[in-house]
Amino acid sequence: MDTGVPNRYWATMPKDCRFDTIQELLAHKRAVQNQCREAIVPWSSLNIVEDAGTDNLCIVGQTNNPALLTHWTTKQLANYANFPAEPLTKLSSRLAGECLMEVLEKERPTGNANLLVRENGASEVRCVTTEVYQRLWDSDLTDMFEFLMERGWMNPPAWPYPSCPESEIRITQPHETFEGSLVKVGDKRAPAGLYDTKSITLAFLIHPNSYIRTPQGRTMWRGLMIQNSEVRASACKATGFLFDQVCGNHNLFGAQELFEFNFRHTGDIRSKLVEAFTQLREFASKDMRGEQEIMDHAAKSLIHEDKTKITDVLTNRRSLGLSMKLAKDAVTIADTGIYGDPRSPWAISQALTQLSQKSEYAADRAGLDRQATQVLTAF
Repeated sequence: MDTGVPNRYWATMPKDCRFDTIQELLAHKRAVQNQCREAIVPWSSLNIVEDAGTDNLCIVGQTNNPALLTHWTTKQLANYANFPAEPLTKLSSRLAGECLMEVLEKERPTGNANLLVRENGASEVRCVTTEVYQRLWDSDLTDMFEFLMERGWMNPPAWPYPSCPESEIRITQPHETFEGSLVKVGDKRAPAGLYDTKSITLAFLIHPNSYIRTPQGRTMWRGLMIQNSEVRASACKATGFLFDQVCGNHNLFGAQELFEFNFRHTGDIRSKLVEAFTQLREFASKDMRGEQEIMDHAAKSLIHEDKTKITDVLTNRRSLGLSMKLAKDAVTIADTGIYGDPRSPWAISQALTQLSQKSEYAADRAGLDRQATQVLTAF
């Protein structure tokens, strides 16, 4: 998992992309959906023109009603035309429109385009896709979020973000924080953890009363990240994890992935959502005593009595998919004794998690986190 996501959103999202509660986020997403409509139109009918009043690009279809293009939809059109979007940003609207129109004439997809148009004072195209794309509205996740709220899940508090206006600052109340947060009662806080970037919706949630104790006496809490895009900017995904602590700038410490679902917006999207909700519900409702037993067993068990043979045992267990180098690096960290007996699955699992946090690539981190979790129950 990419543990830096909550901090990056905390540091960069403007005021109008932030929400203080899950209820506020859901109400906003329902309102946006009510302002939107989908239009299925032939690709051959689409034209790009400059809007004389705003100097922005517009798309015009069969009805001759112009709708403003956003930076995102301009990029999508460029991609469909197999043309790099970056050069367009350096041109005037007129030249960018002419350039995009010229390449579209040569590279138009066949069939129909699916336009997502928002009417909010002016017509704006939020998304351009082919008919293969199956939209999953953020409001379709309402049941999932309400299930989590009913069971005590919440977005953790955060300190005021860079350039946060005074009007957004609150004083943290007892019910708004928990022991795993560095934001304490009485500290200043501001909306964070729930975001709508216009292209991606992200929720960073924790359970304030769901935790386990590690063999070294650390407390680990349960966390969730849920992400979706109505405009084809990302897949729908959720990651469940354990973590030691979350800072006031939403930096996560000691995070270890437990499960992830990830699906694209194609095919039978409803069946995918039902399957994903089942996985999330199981994680969110799980009695942590089971996780505690797994952890305790992993700390007391031995991969091999002879620690010089641990590396070979790990690499020979093909289901783990550990390379010789990775196994050796994990054994080296475990040998320091910071995670208890270096021969235990617990020590190796924590060493892999430590290696994951040092990796600069998100895909590598996700893979290492999964391997760390597998080691816990492999012996």
